[in-house]
Amino acid sequence: RVESLEKAVGGSIEKLASDLDAAKSAHARLIAEEARARETSVAAFTERVACVERFMSDAAERHATDSSATHARVGELHARLATSTREREMQLGELATSHSTVKERLETLERAFSDSNDKLAAAHARLEEVR
Repeated sequence: RVESLEKAVGGSIEKLASDLDAAKSAHARLIAEEARARETSVAAFTERVACVERFMSDAAERHATDSSATHARVGELHARLATSTREREMQLGELATSHSTVKERLETLERAFSDSNDKLAAAHARLEEVR
């Protein structure tokens, strides 16, 4: 009996040891596969981050270039507007001067016409008296 018991226990121990070795081997294989998968995942993530960084850098450079070009164009337009405004102000001043000159000339003509009309009326009145 003891022998059969020893055989049964001995066979169980051997089977358990064999199962334990198989489990250790499977565990080591899983750890190695997990490490490879993690390395692949980290490499892919690192590559994606680098791609996003390049994209952001390119976008920032384009933005800076576009911004400086736009700023230069706005400065150019501002200078043209300021020049145009000064020219318009000068033209308005010339028109105001011209307008006052025309007004003065018209008033002179009106006075001359009025004086001439008064003289003509006086001469006409004398002619009527003579007749």
